[in-house]
Order: sequence, then structure tokens, then C-alpha cells
Amino acid sequence: MERAGTDELIAPLPIASGQADVSKVLIVDDSRFVRASLAKHLRGQHEYIEVEDGLAAWERITHDPGIRLVISDVQLPNLDGYGLLQLIRNSEIASIRCMPVMIISGNEEEAKKASELGATEFISKSVDALELLLRVGVLMKLTAKHASQQKLMTPKRDMIKNEEDWEEKSVVIWSFARRHQIDLTLISMRLNPIESLLALPEDVVKKVVNKIHVFITQTLQKTLRREDILLRMPDDEFIIVAVGISPQEGTRFCERLSRIISRVRMNYAGRDLRLTTVFGIAAKSQEATDQIQDLRLLASRRSRMAQNAGVTSLVGRDEEAKLAGLPVQPQAATATISLSEALNLIAQGQEQRVVPYLQQLMDSIKPLLELVARQQKQSR
Repeated sequence: MERAGTDELIAPLPIASGQADVSKVLIVDDSRFVRASLAKHLRGQHEYIEVEDGLAAWERITHDPGIRLVISDVQLPNLDGYGLLQLIRNSEIASIRCMPVMIISGNEEEAKKASELGATEFISKSVDALELLLRVGVLMKLTAKHASQQKLMTPKRDMIKNEEDWEEKSVVIWSFARRHQIDLTLISMRLNPIESLLALPEDVVKKVVNKIHVFITQTLQKTLRREDILLRMPDDEFIIVAVGISPQEGTRFCERLSRIISRVRMNYAGRDLRLTTVFGIAAKSQEATDQIQDLRLLASRRSRMAQNAGVTSLVGRDEEAKLAGLPVQPQAATATISLSEALNLIAQGQEQRVVPYLQQLMDSIKPLLELVARQQKQSR
């Protein structure tokens, strides 16, 4: 999908007083029936806007700072759902780039492609009111939390440059994750040695590698969210701290990042510099620790294991156990899963991955179910 000129052609409109305070859901579907059905579910609970094609949706997104969530079909006139996703994820505006996008699809191939492009989760056209409201509510709540913490989080395009900065920022983000009971995943990414550089003088190699590091840093700064932390280490290692991201979501992010970097073709003095990466992951929900530093050390050790093993490009808790010849440990009893992630897995036909968390999920929505029951009883 070409971005050329799109951001420049559509200039954001001036923000009216109070306009940005109204959180809205943008419904994008060329079917009037589907739009009306979704709008009926949202009415009275969330502000919403309806458009029927992807190009109109993109214009509304860039013009209306109050839009906080997009619900979009894949098959759209003028600009399809995939193209809309690409424009959103590649936007120069952080609030747009990080905006949750819920894709309407019952097709596994469509869902897979949309997921690779950065879709947040998926619903079917026949989604019922309660399920839609639960999903929208969770995403809106997380979006609001992220916005309220922007002053505490690392600004976009910034990078931690030393251990003191790391100590300060990591304590803030760890406390935020614990206070709001959300997951936090640390990712260690390492650049593999580049064979075509081995025969060059050491000073030349150092110069070329430094340029490669600058490129990777710029790529990460464009890919990460505002609230994520990026730490560049001296030995070809980058540490990413992602708040609100499960290890499964972290794995998918690593896979996308690996594809982005592997597609790049760099050349020096006629030598093809093929870039490949390995990853180590450690998540708060999977490890028995109350220190973010422990997760950093785990992630770093696991990325080194991936580099040394040469049989996998990513090592998490389970992969580490397999490499050591140990049985994979069941999910810790204290581990949790967000309602949004659970509904997303169900929509993709992966119900068995949700089963271990059913009691935790039921406990979390019990107050909501009781409220729905009371409202239904009063309306009779």
C-alpha cells in the first residue's frame, strides 16, 4: 500500500474546544445493515461515527482527534481494510499510529493478514451487544490509561542512553503495570554477526555496524508505541519494554519486526549486508519475580541462547525449557489474560488457549454481568 503524499494531502483540521475530550468509535463498513447493527449496540454507551469506505475513514481519523478506536471491515471500496491499517500503523502522528483497530472478519486468512499488518483484534459481523461492548470498553479503557500516562512514559523517538535513565524509566513503567494489573513484556533483540563483514578491517567494520545500529534504532522508534521503552546496548543488543503486551503478542511483534529487518538490503563496497535478528522474551505474567531487572536479565539470556543455538530465532519461557531438554511448565497460577486478548483468541478459533483462564475472566466480568441482569430485570 503506497503512502506517498497521503499524509500531506489531508491536513488535520483545527481542534475545537473540548473536541479531543470526546472519545469516539469509528465504524467502517460498506454495508448499511452492518453499520446500523454495530451502531445499535454502541448507542447510549459510546459516541460513534459511521463511514462506508476506507478513504473516508482515513480522512475522518486525520481530521477528528476524538476518534479513539476503529472498527473496520476488510472488503471496502476506494481503500480496503488492509490499506487503512497500513496508513494508521505508518502514521507520523503517535496517537493515530497506536490507535486500536478492530477488524470485522470471520475468515482465517483475512484475520492472519490483518494481524500481520497490526490489527488489534477481530469480531464477526454477527457479534452480540454484550461482547462488542466488553471489547470496546476494554480497548477504550487501555487507550485512556495510555494517554493519561504519556507524561510519565518515554517520548516517541527517544531512547534510553544509559543505565541511570533505565533505572528511572523502568521503575515508573513497572509500577504502572503492577498498579493497573496489566502484563509487561521485555524483549531482547540481537543482531546476528554479518558474515560479509568478517574480512574487512576492524575500524571499517565498526563504522558500518554503527550505521546499521542507527538504522535499526530508527526502525524501532517508528515501530514502537509511545509508552514503550527502548534501550540500546553496546553489544548489538536492543532491549524493548512493552507495557500491556502479553508474551503471545510480544512474539507476534518480534515476528513482524524480524520480517521488516530481513527485507532490508544494505550494501557496502559491493558486499551484500544481510541483516538477521534473534529475540529473547520474558513476561511479568510468566515469571515469579517482582523486579523488572530480573525480566531484563532473562530476556537478554534467552536472546543469547537463540543466537548460540542456531535452531530458533526466538526464545521465551517454553523455548528455553525445550532447549534445556526440560518439560514445558504449565502457566503459573498467578498468570492472567486480558479480556480483550481472550476474546481475540476465541474469534480466531483458539478457544483452548483461553480455557485455563476461564475462572479469572468470569471473576473479572462478574460485576458487569450483575449490572446487565439488574438492568434487564428493571426493564421488564
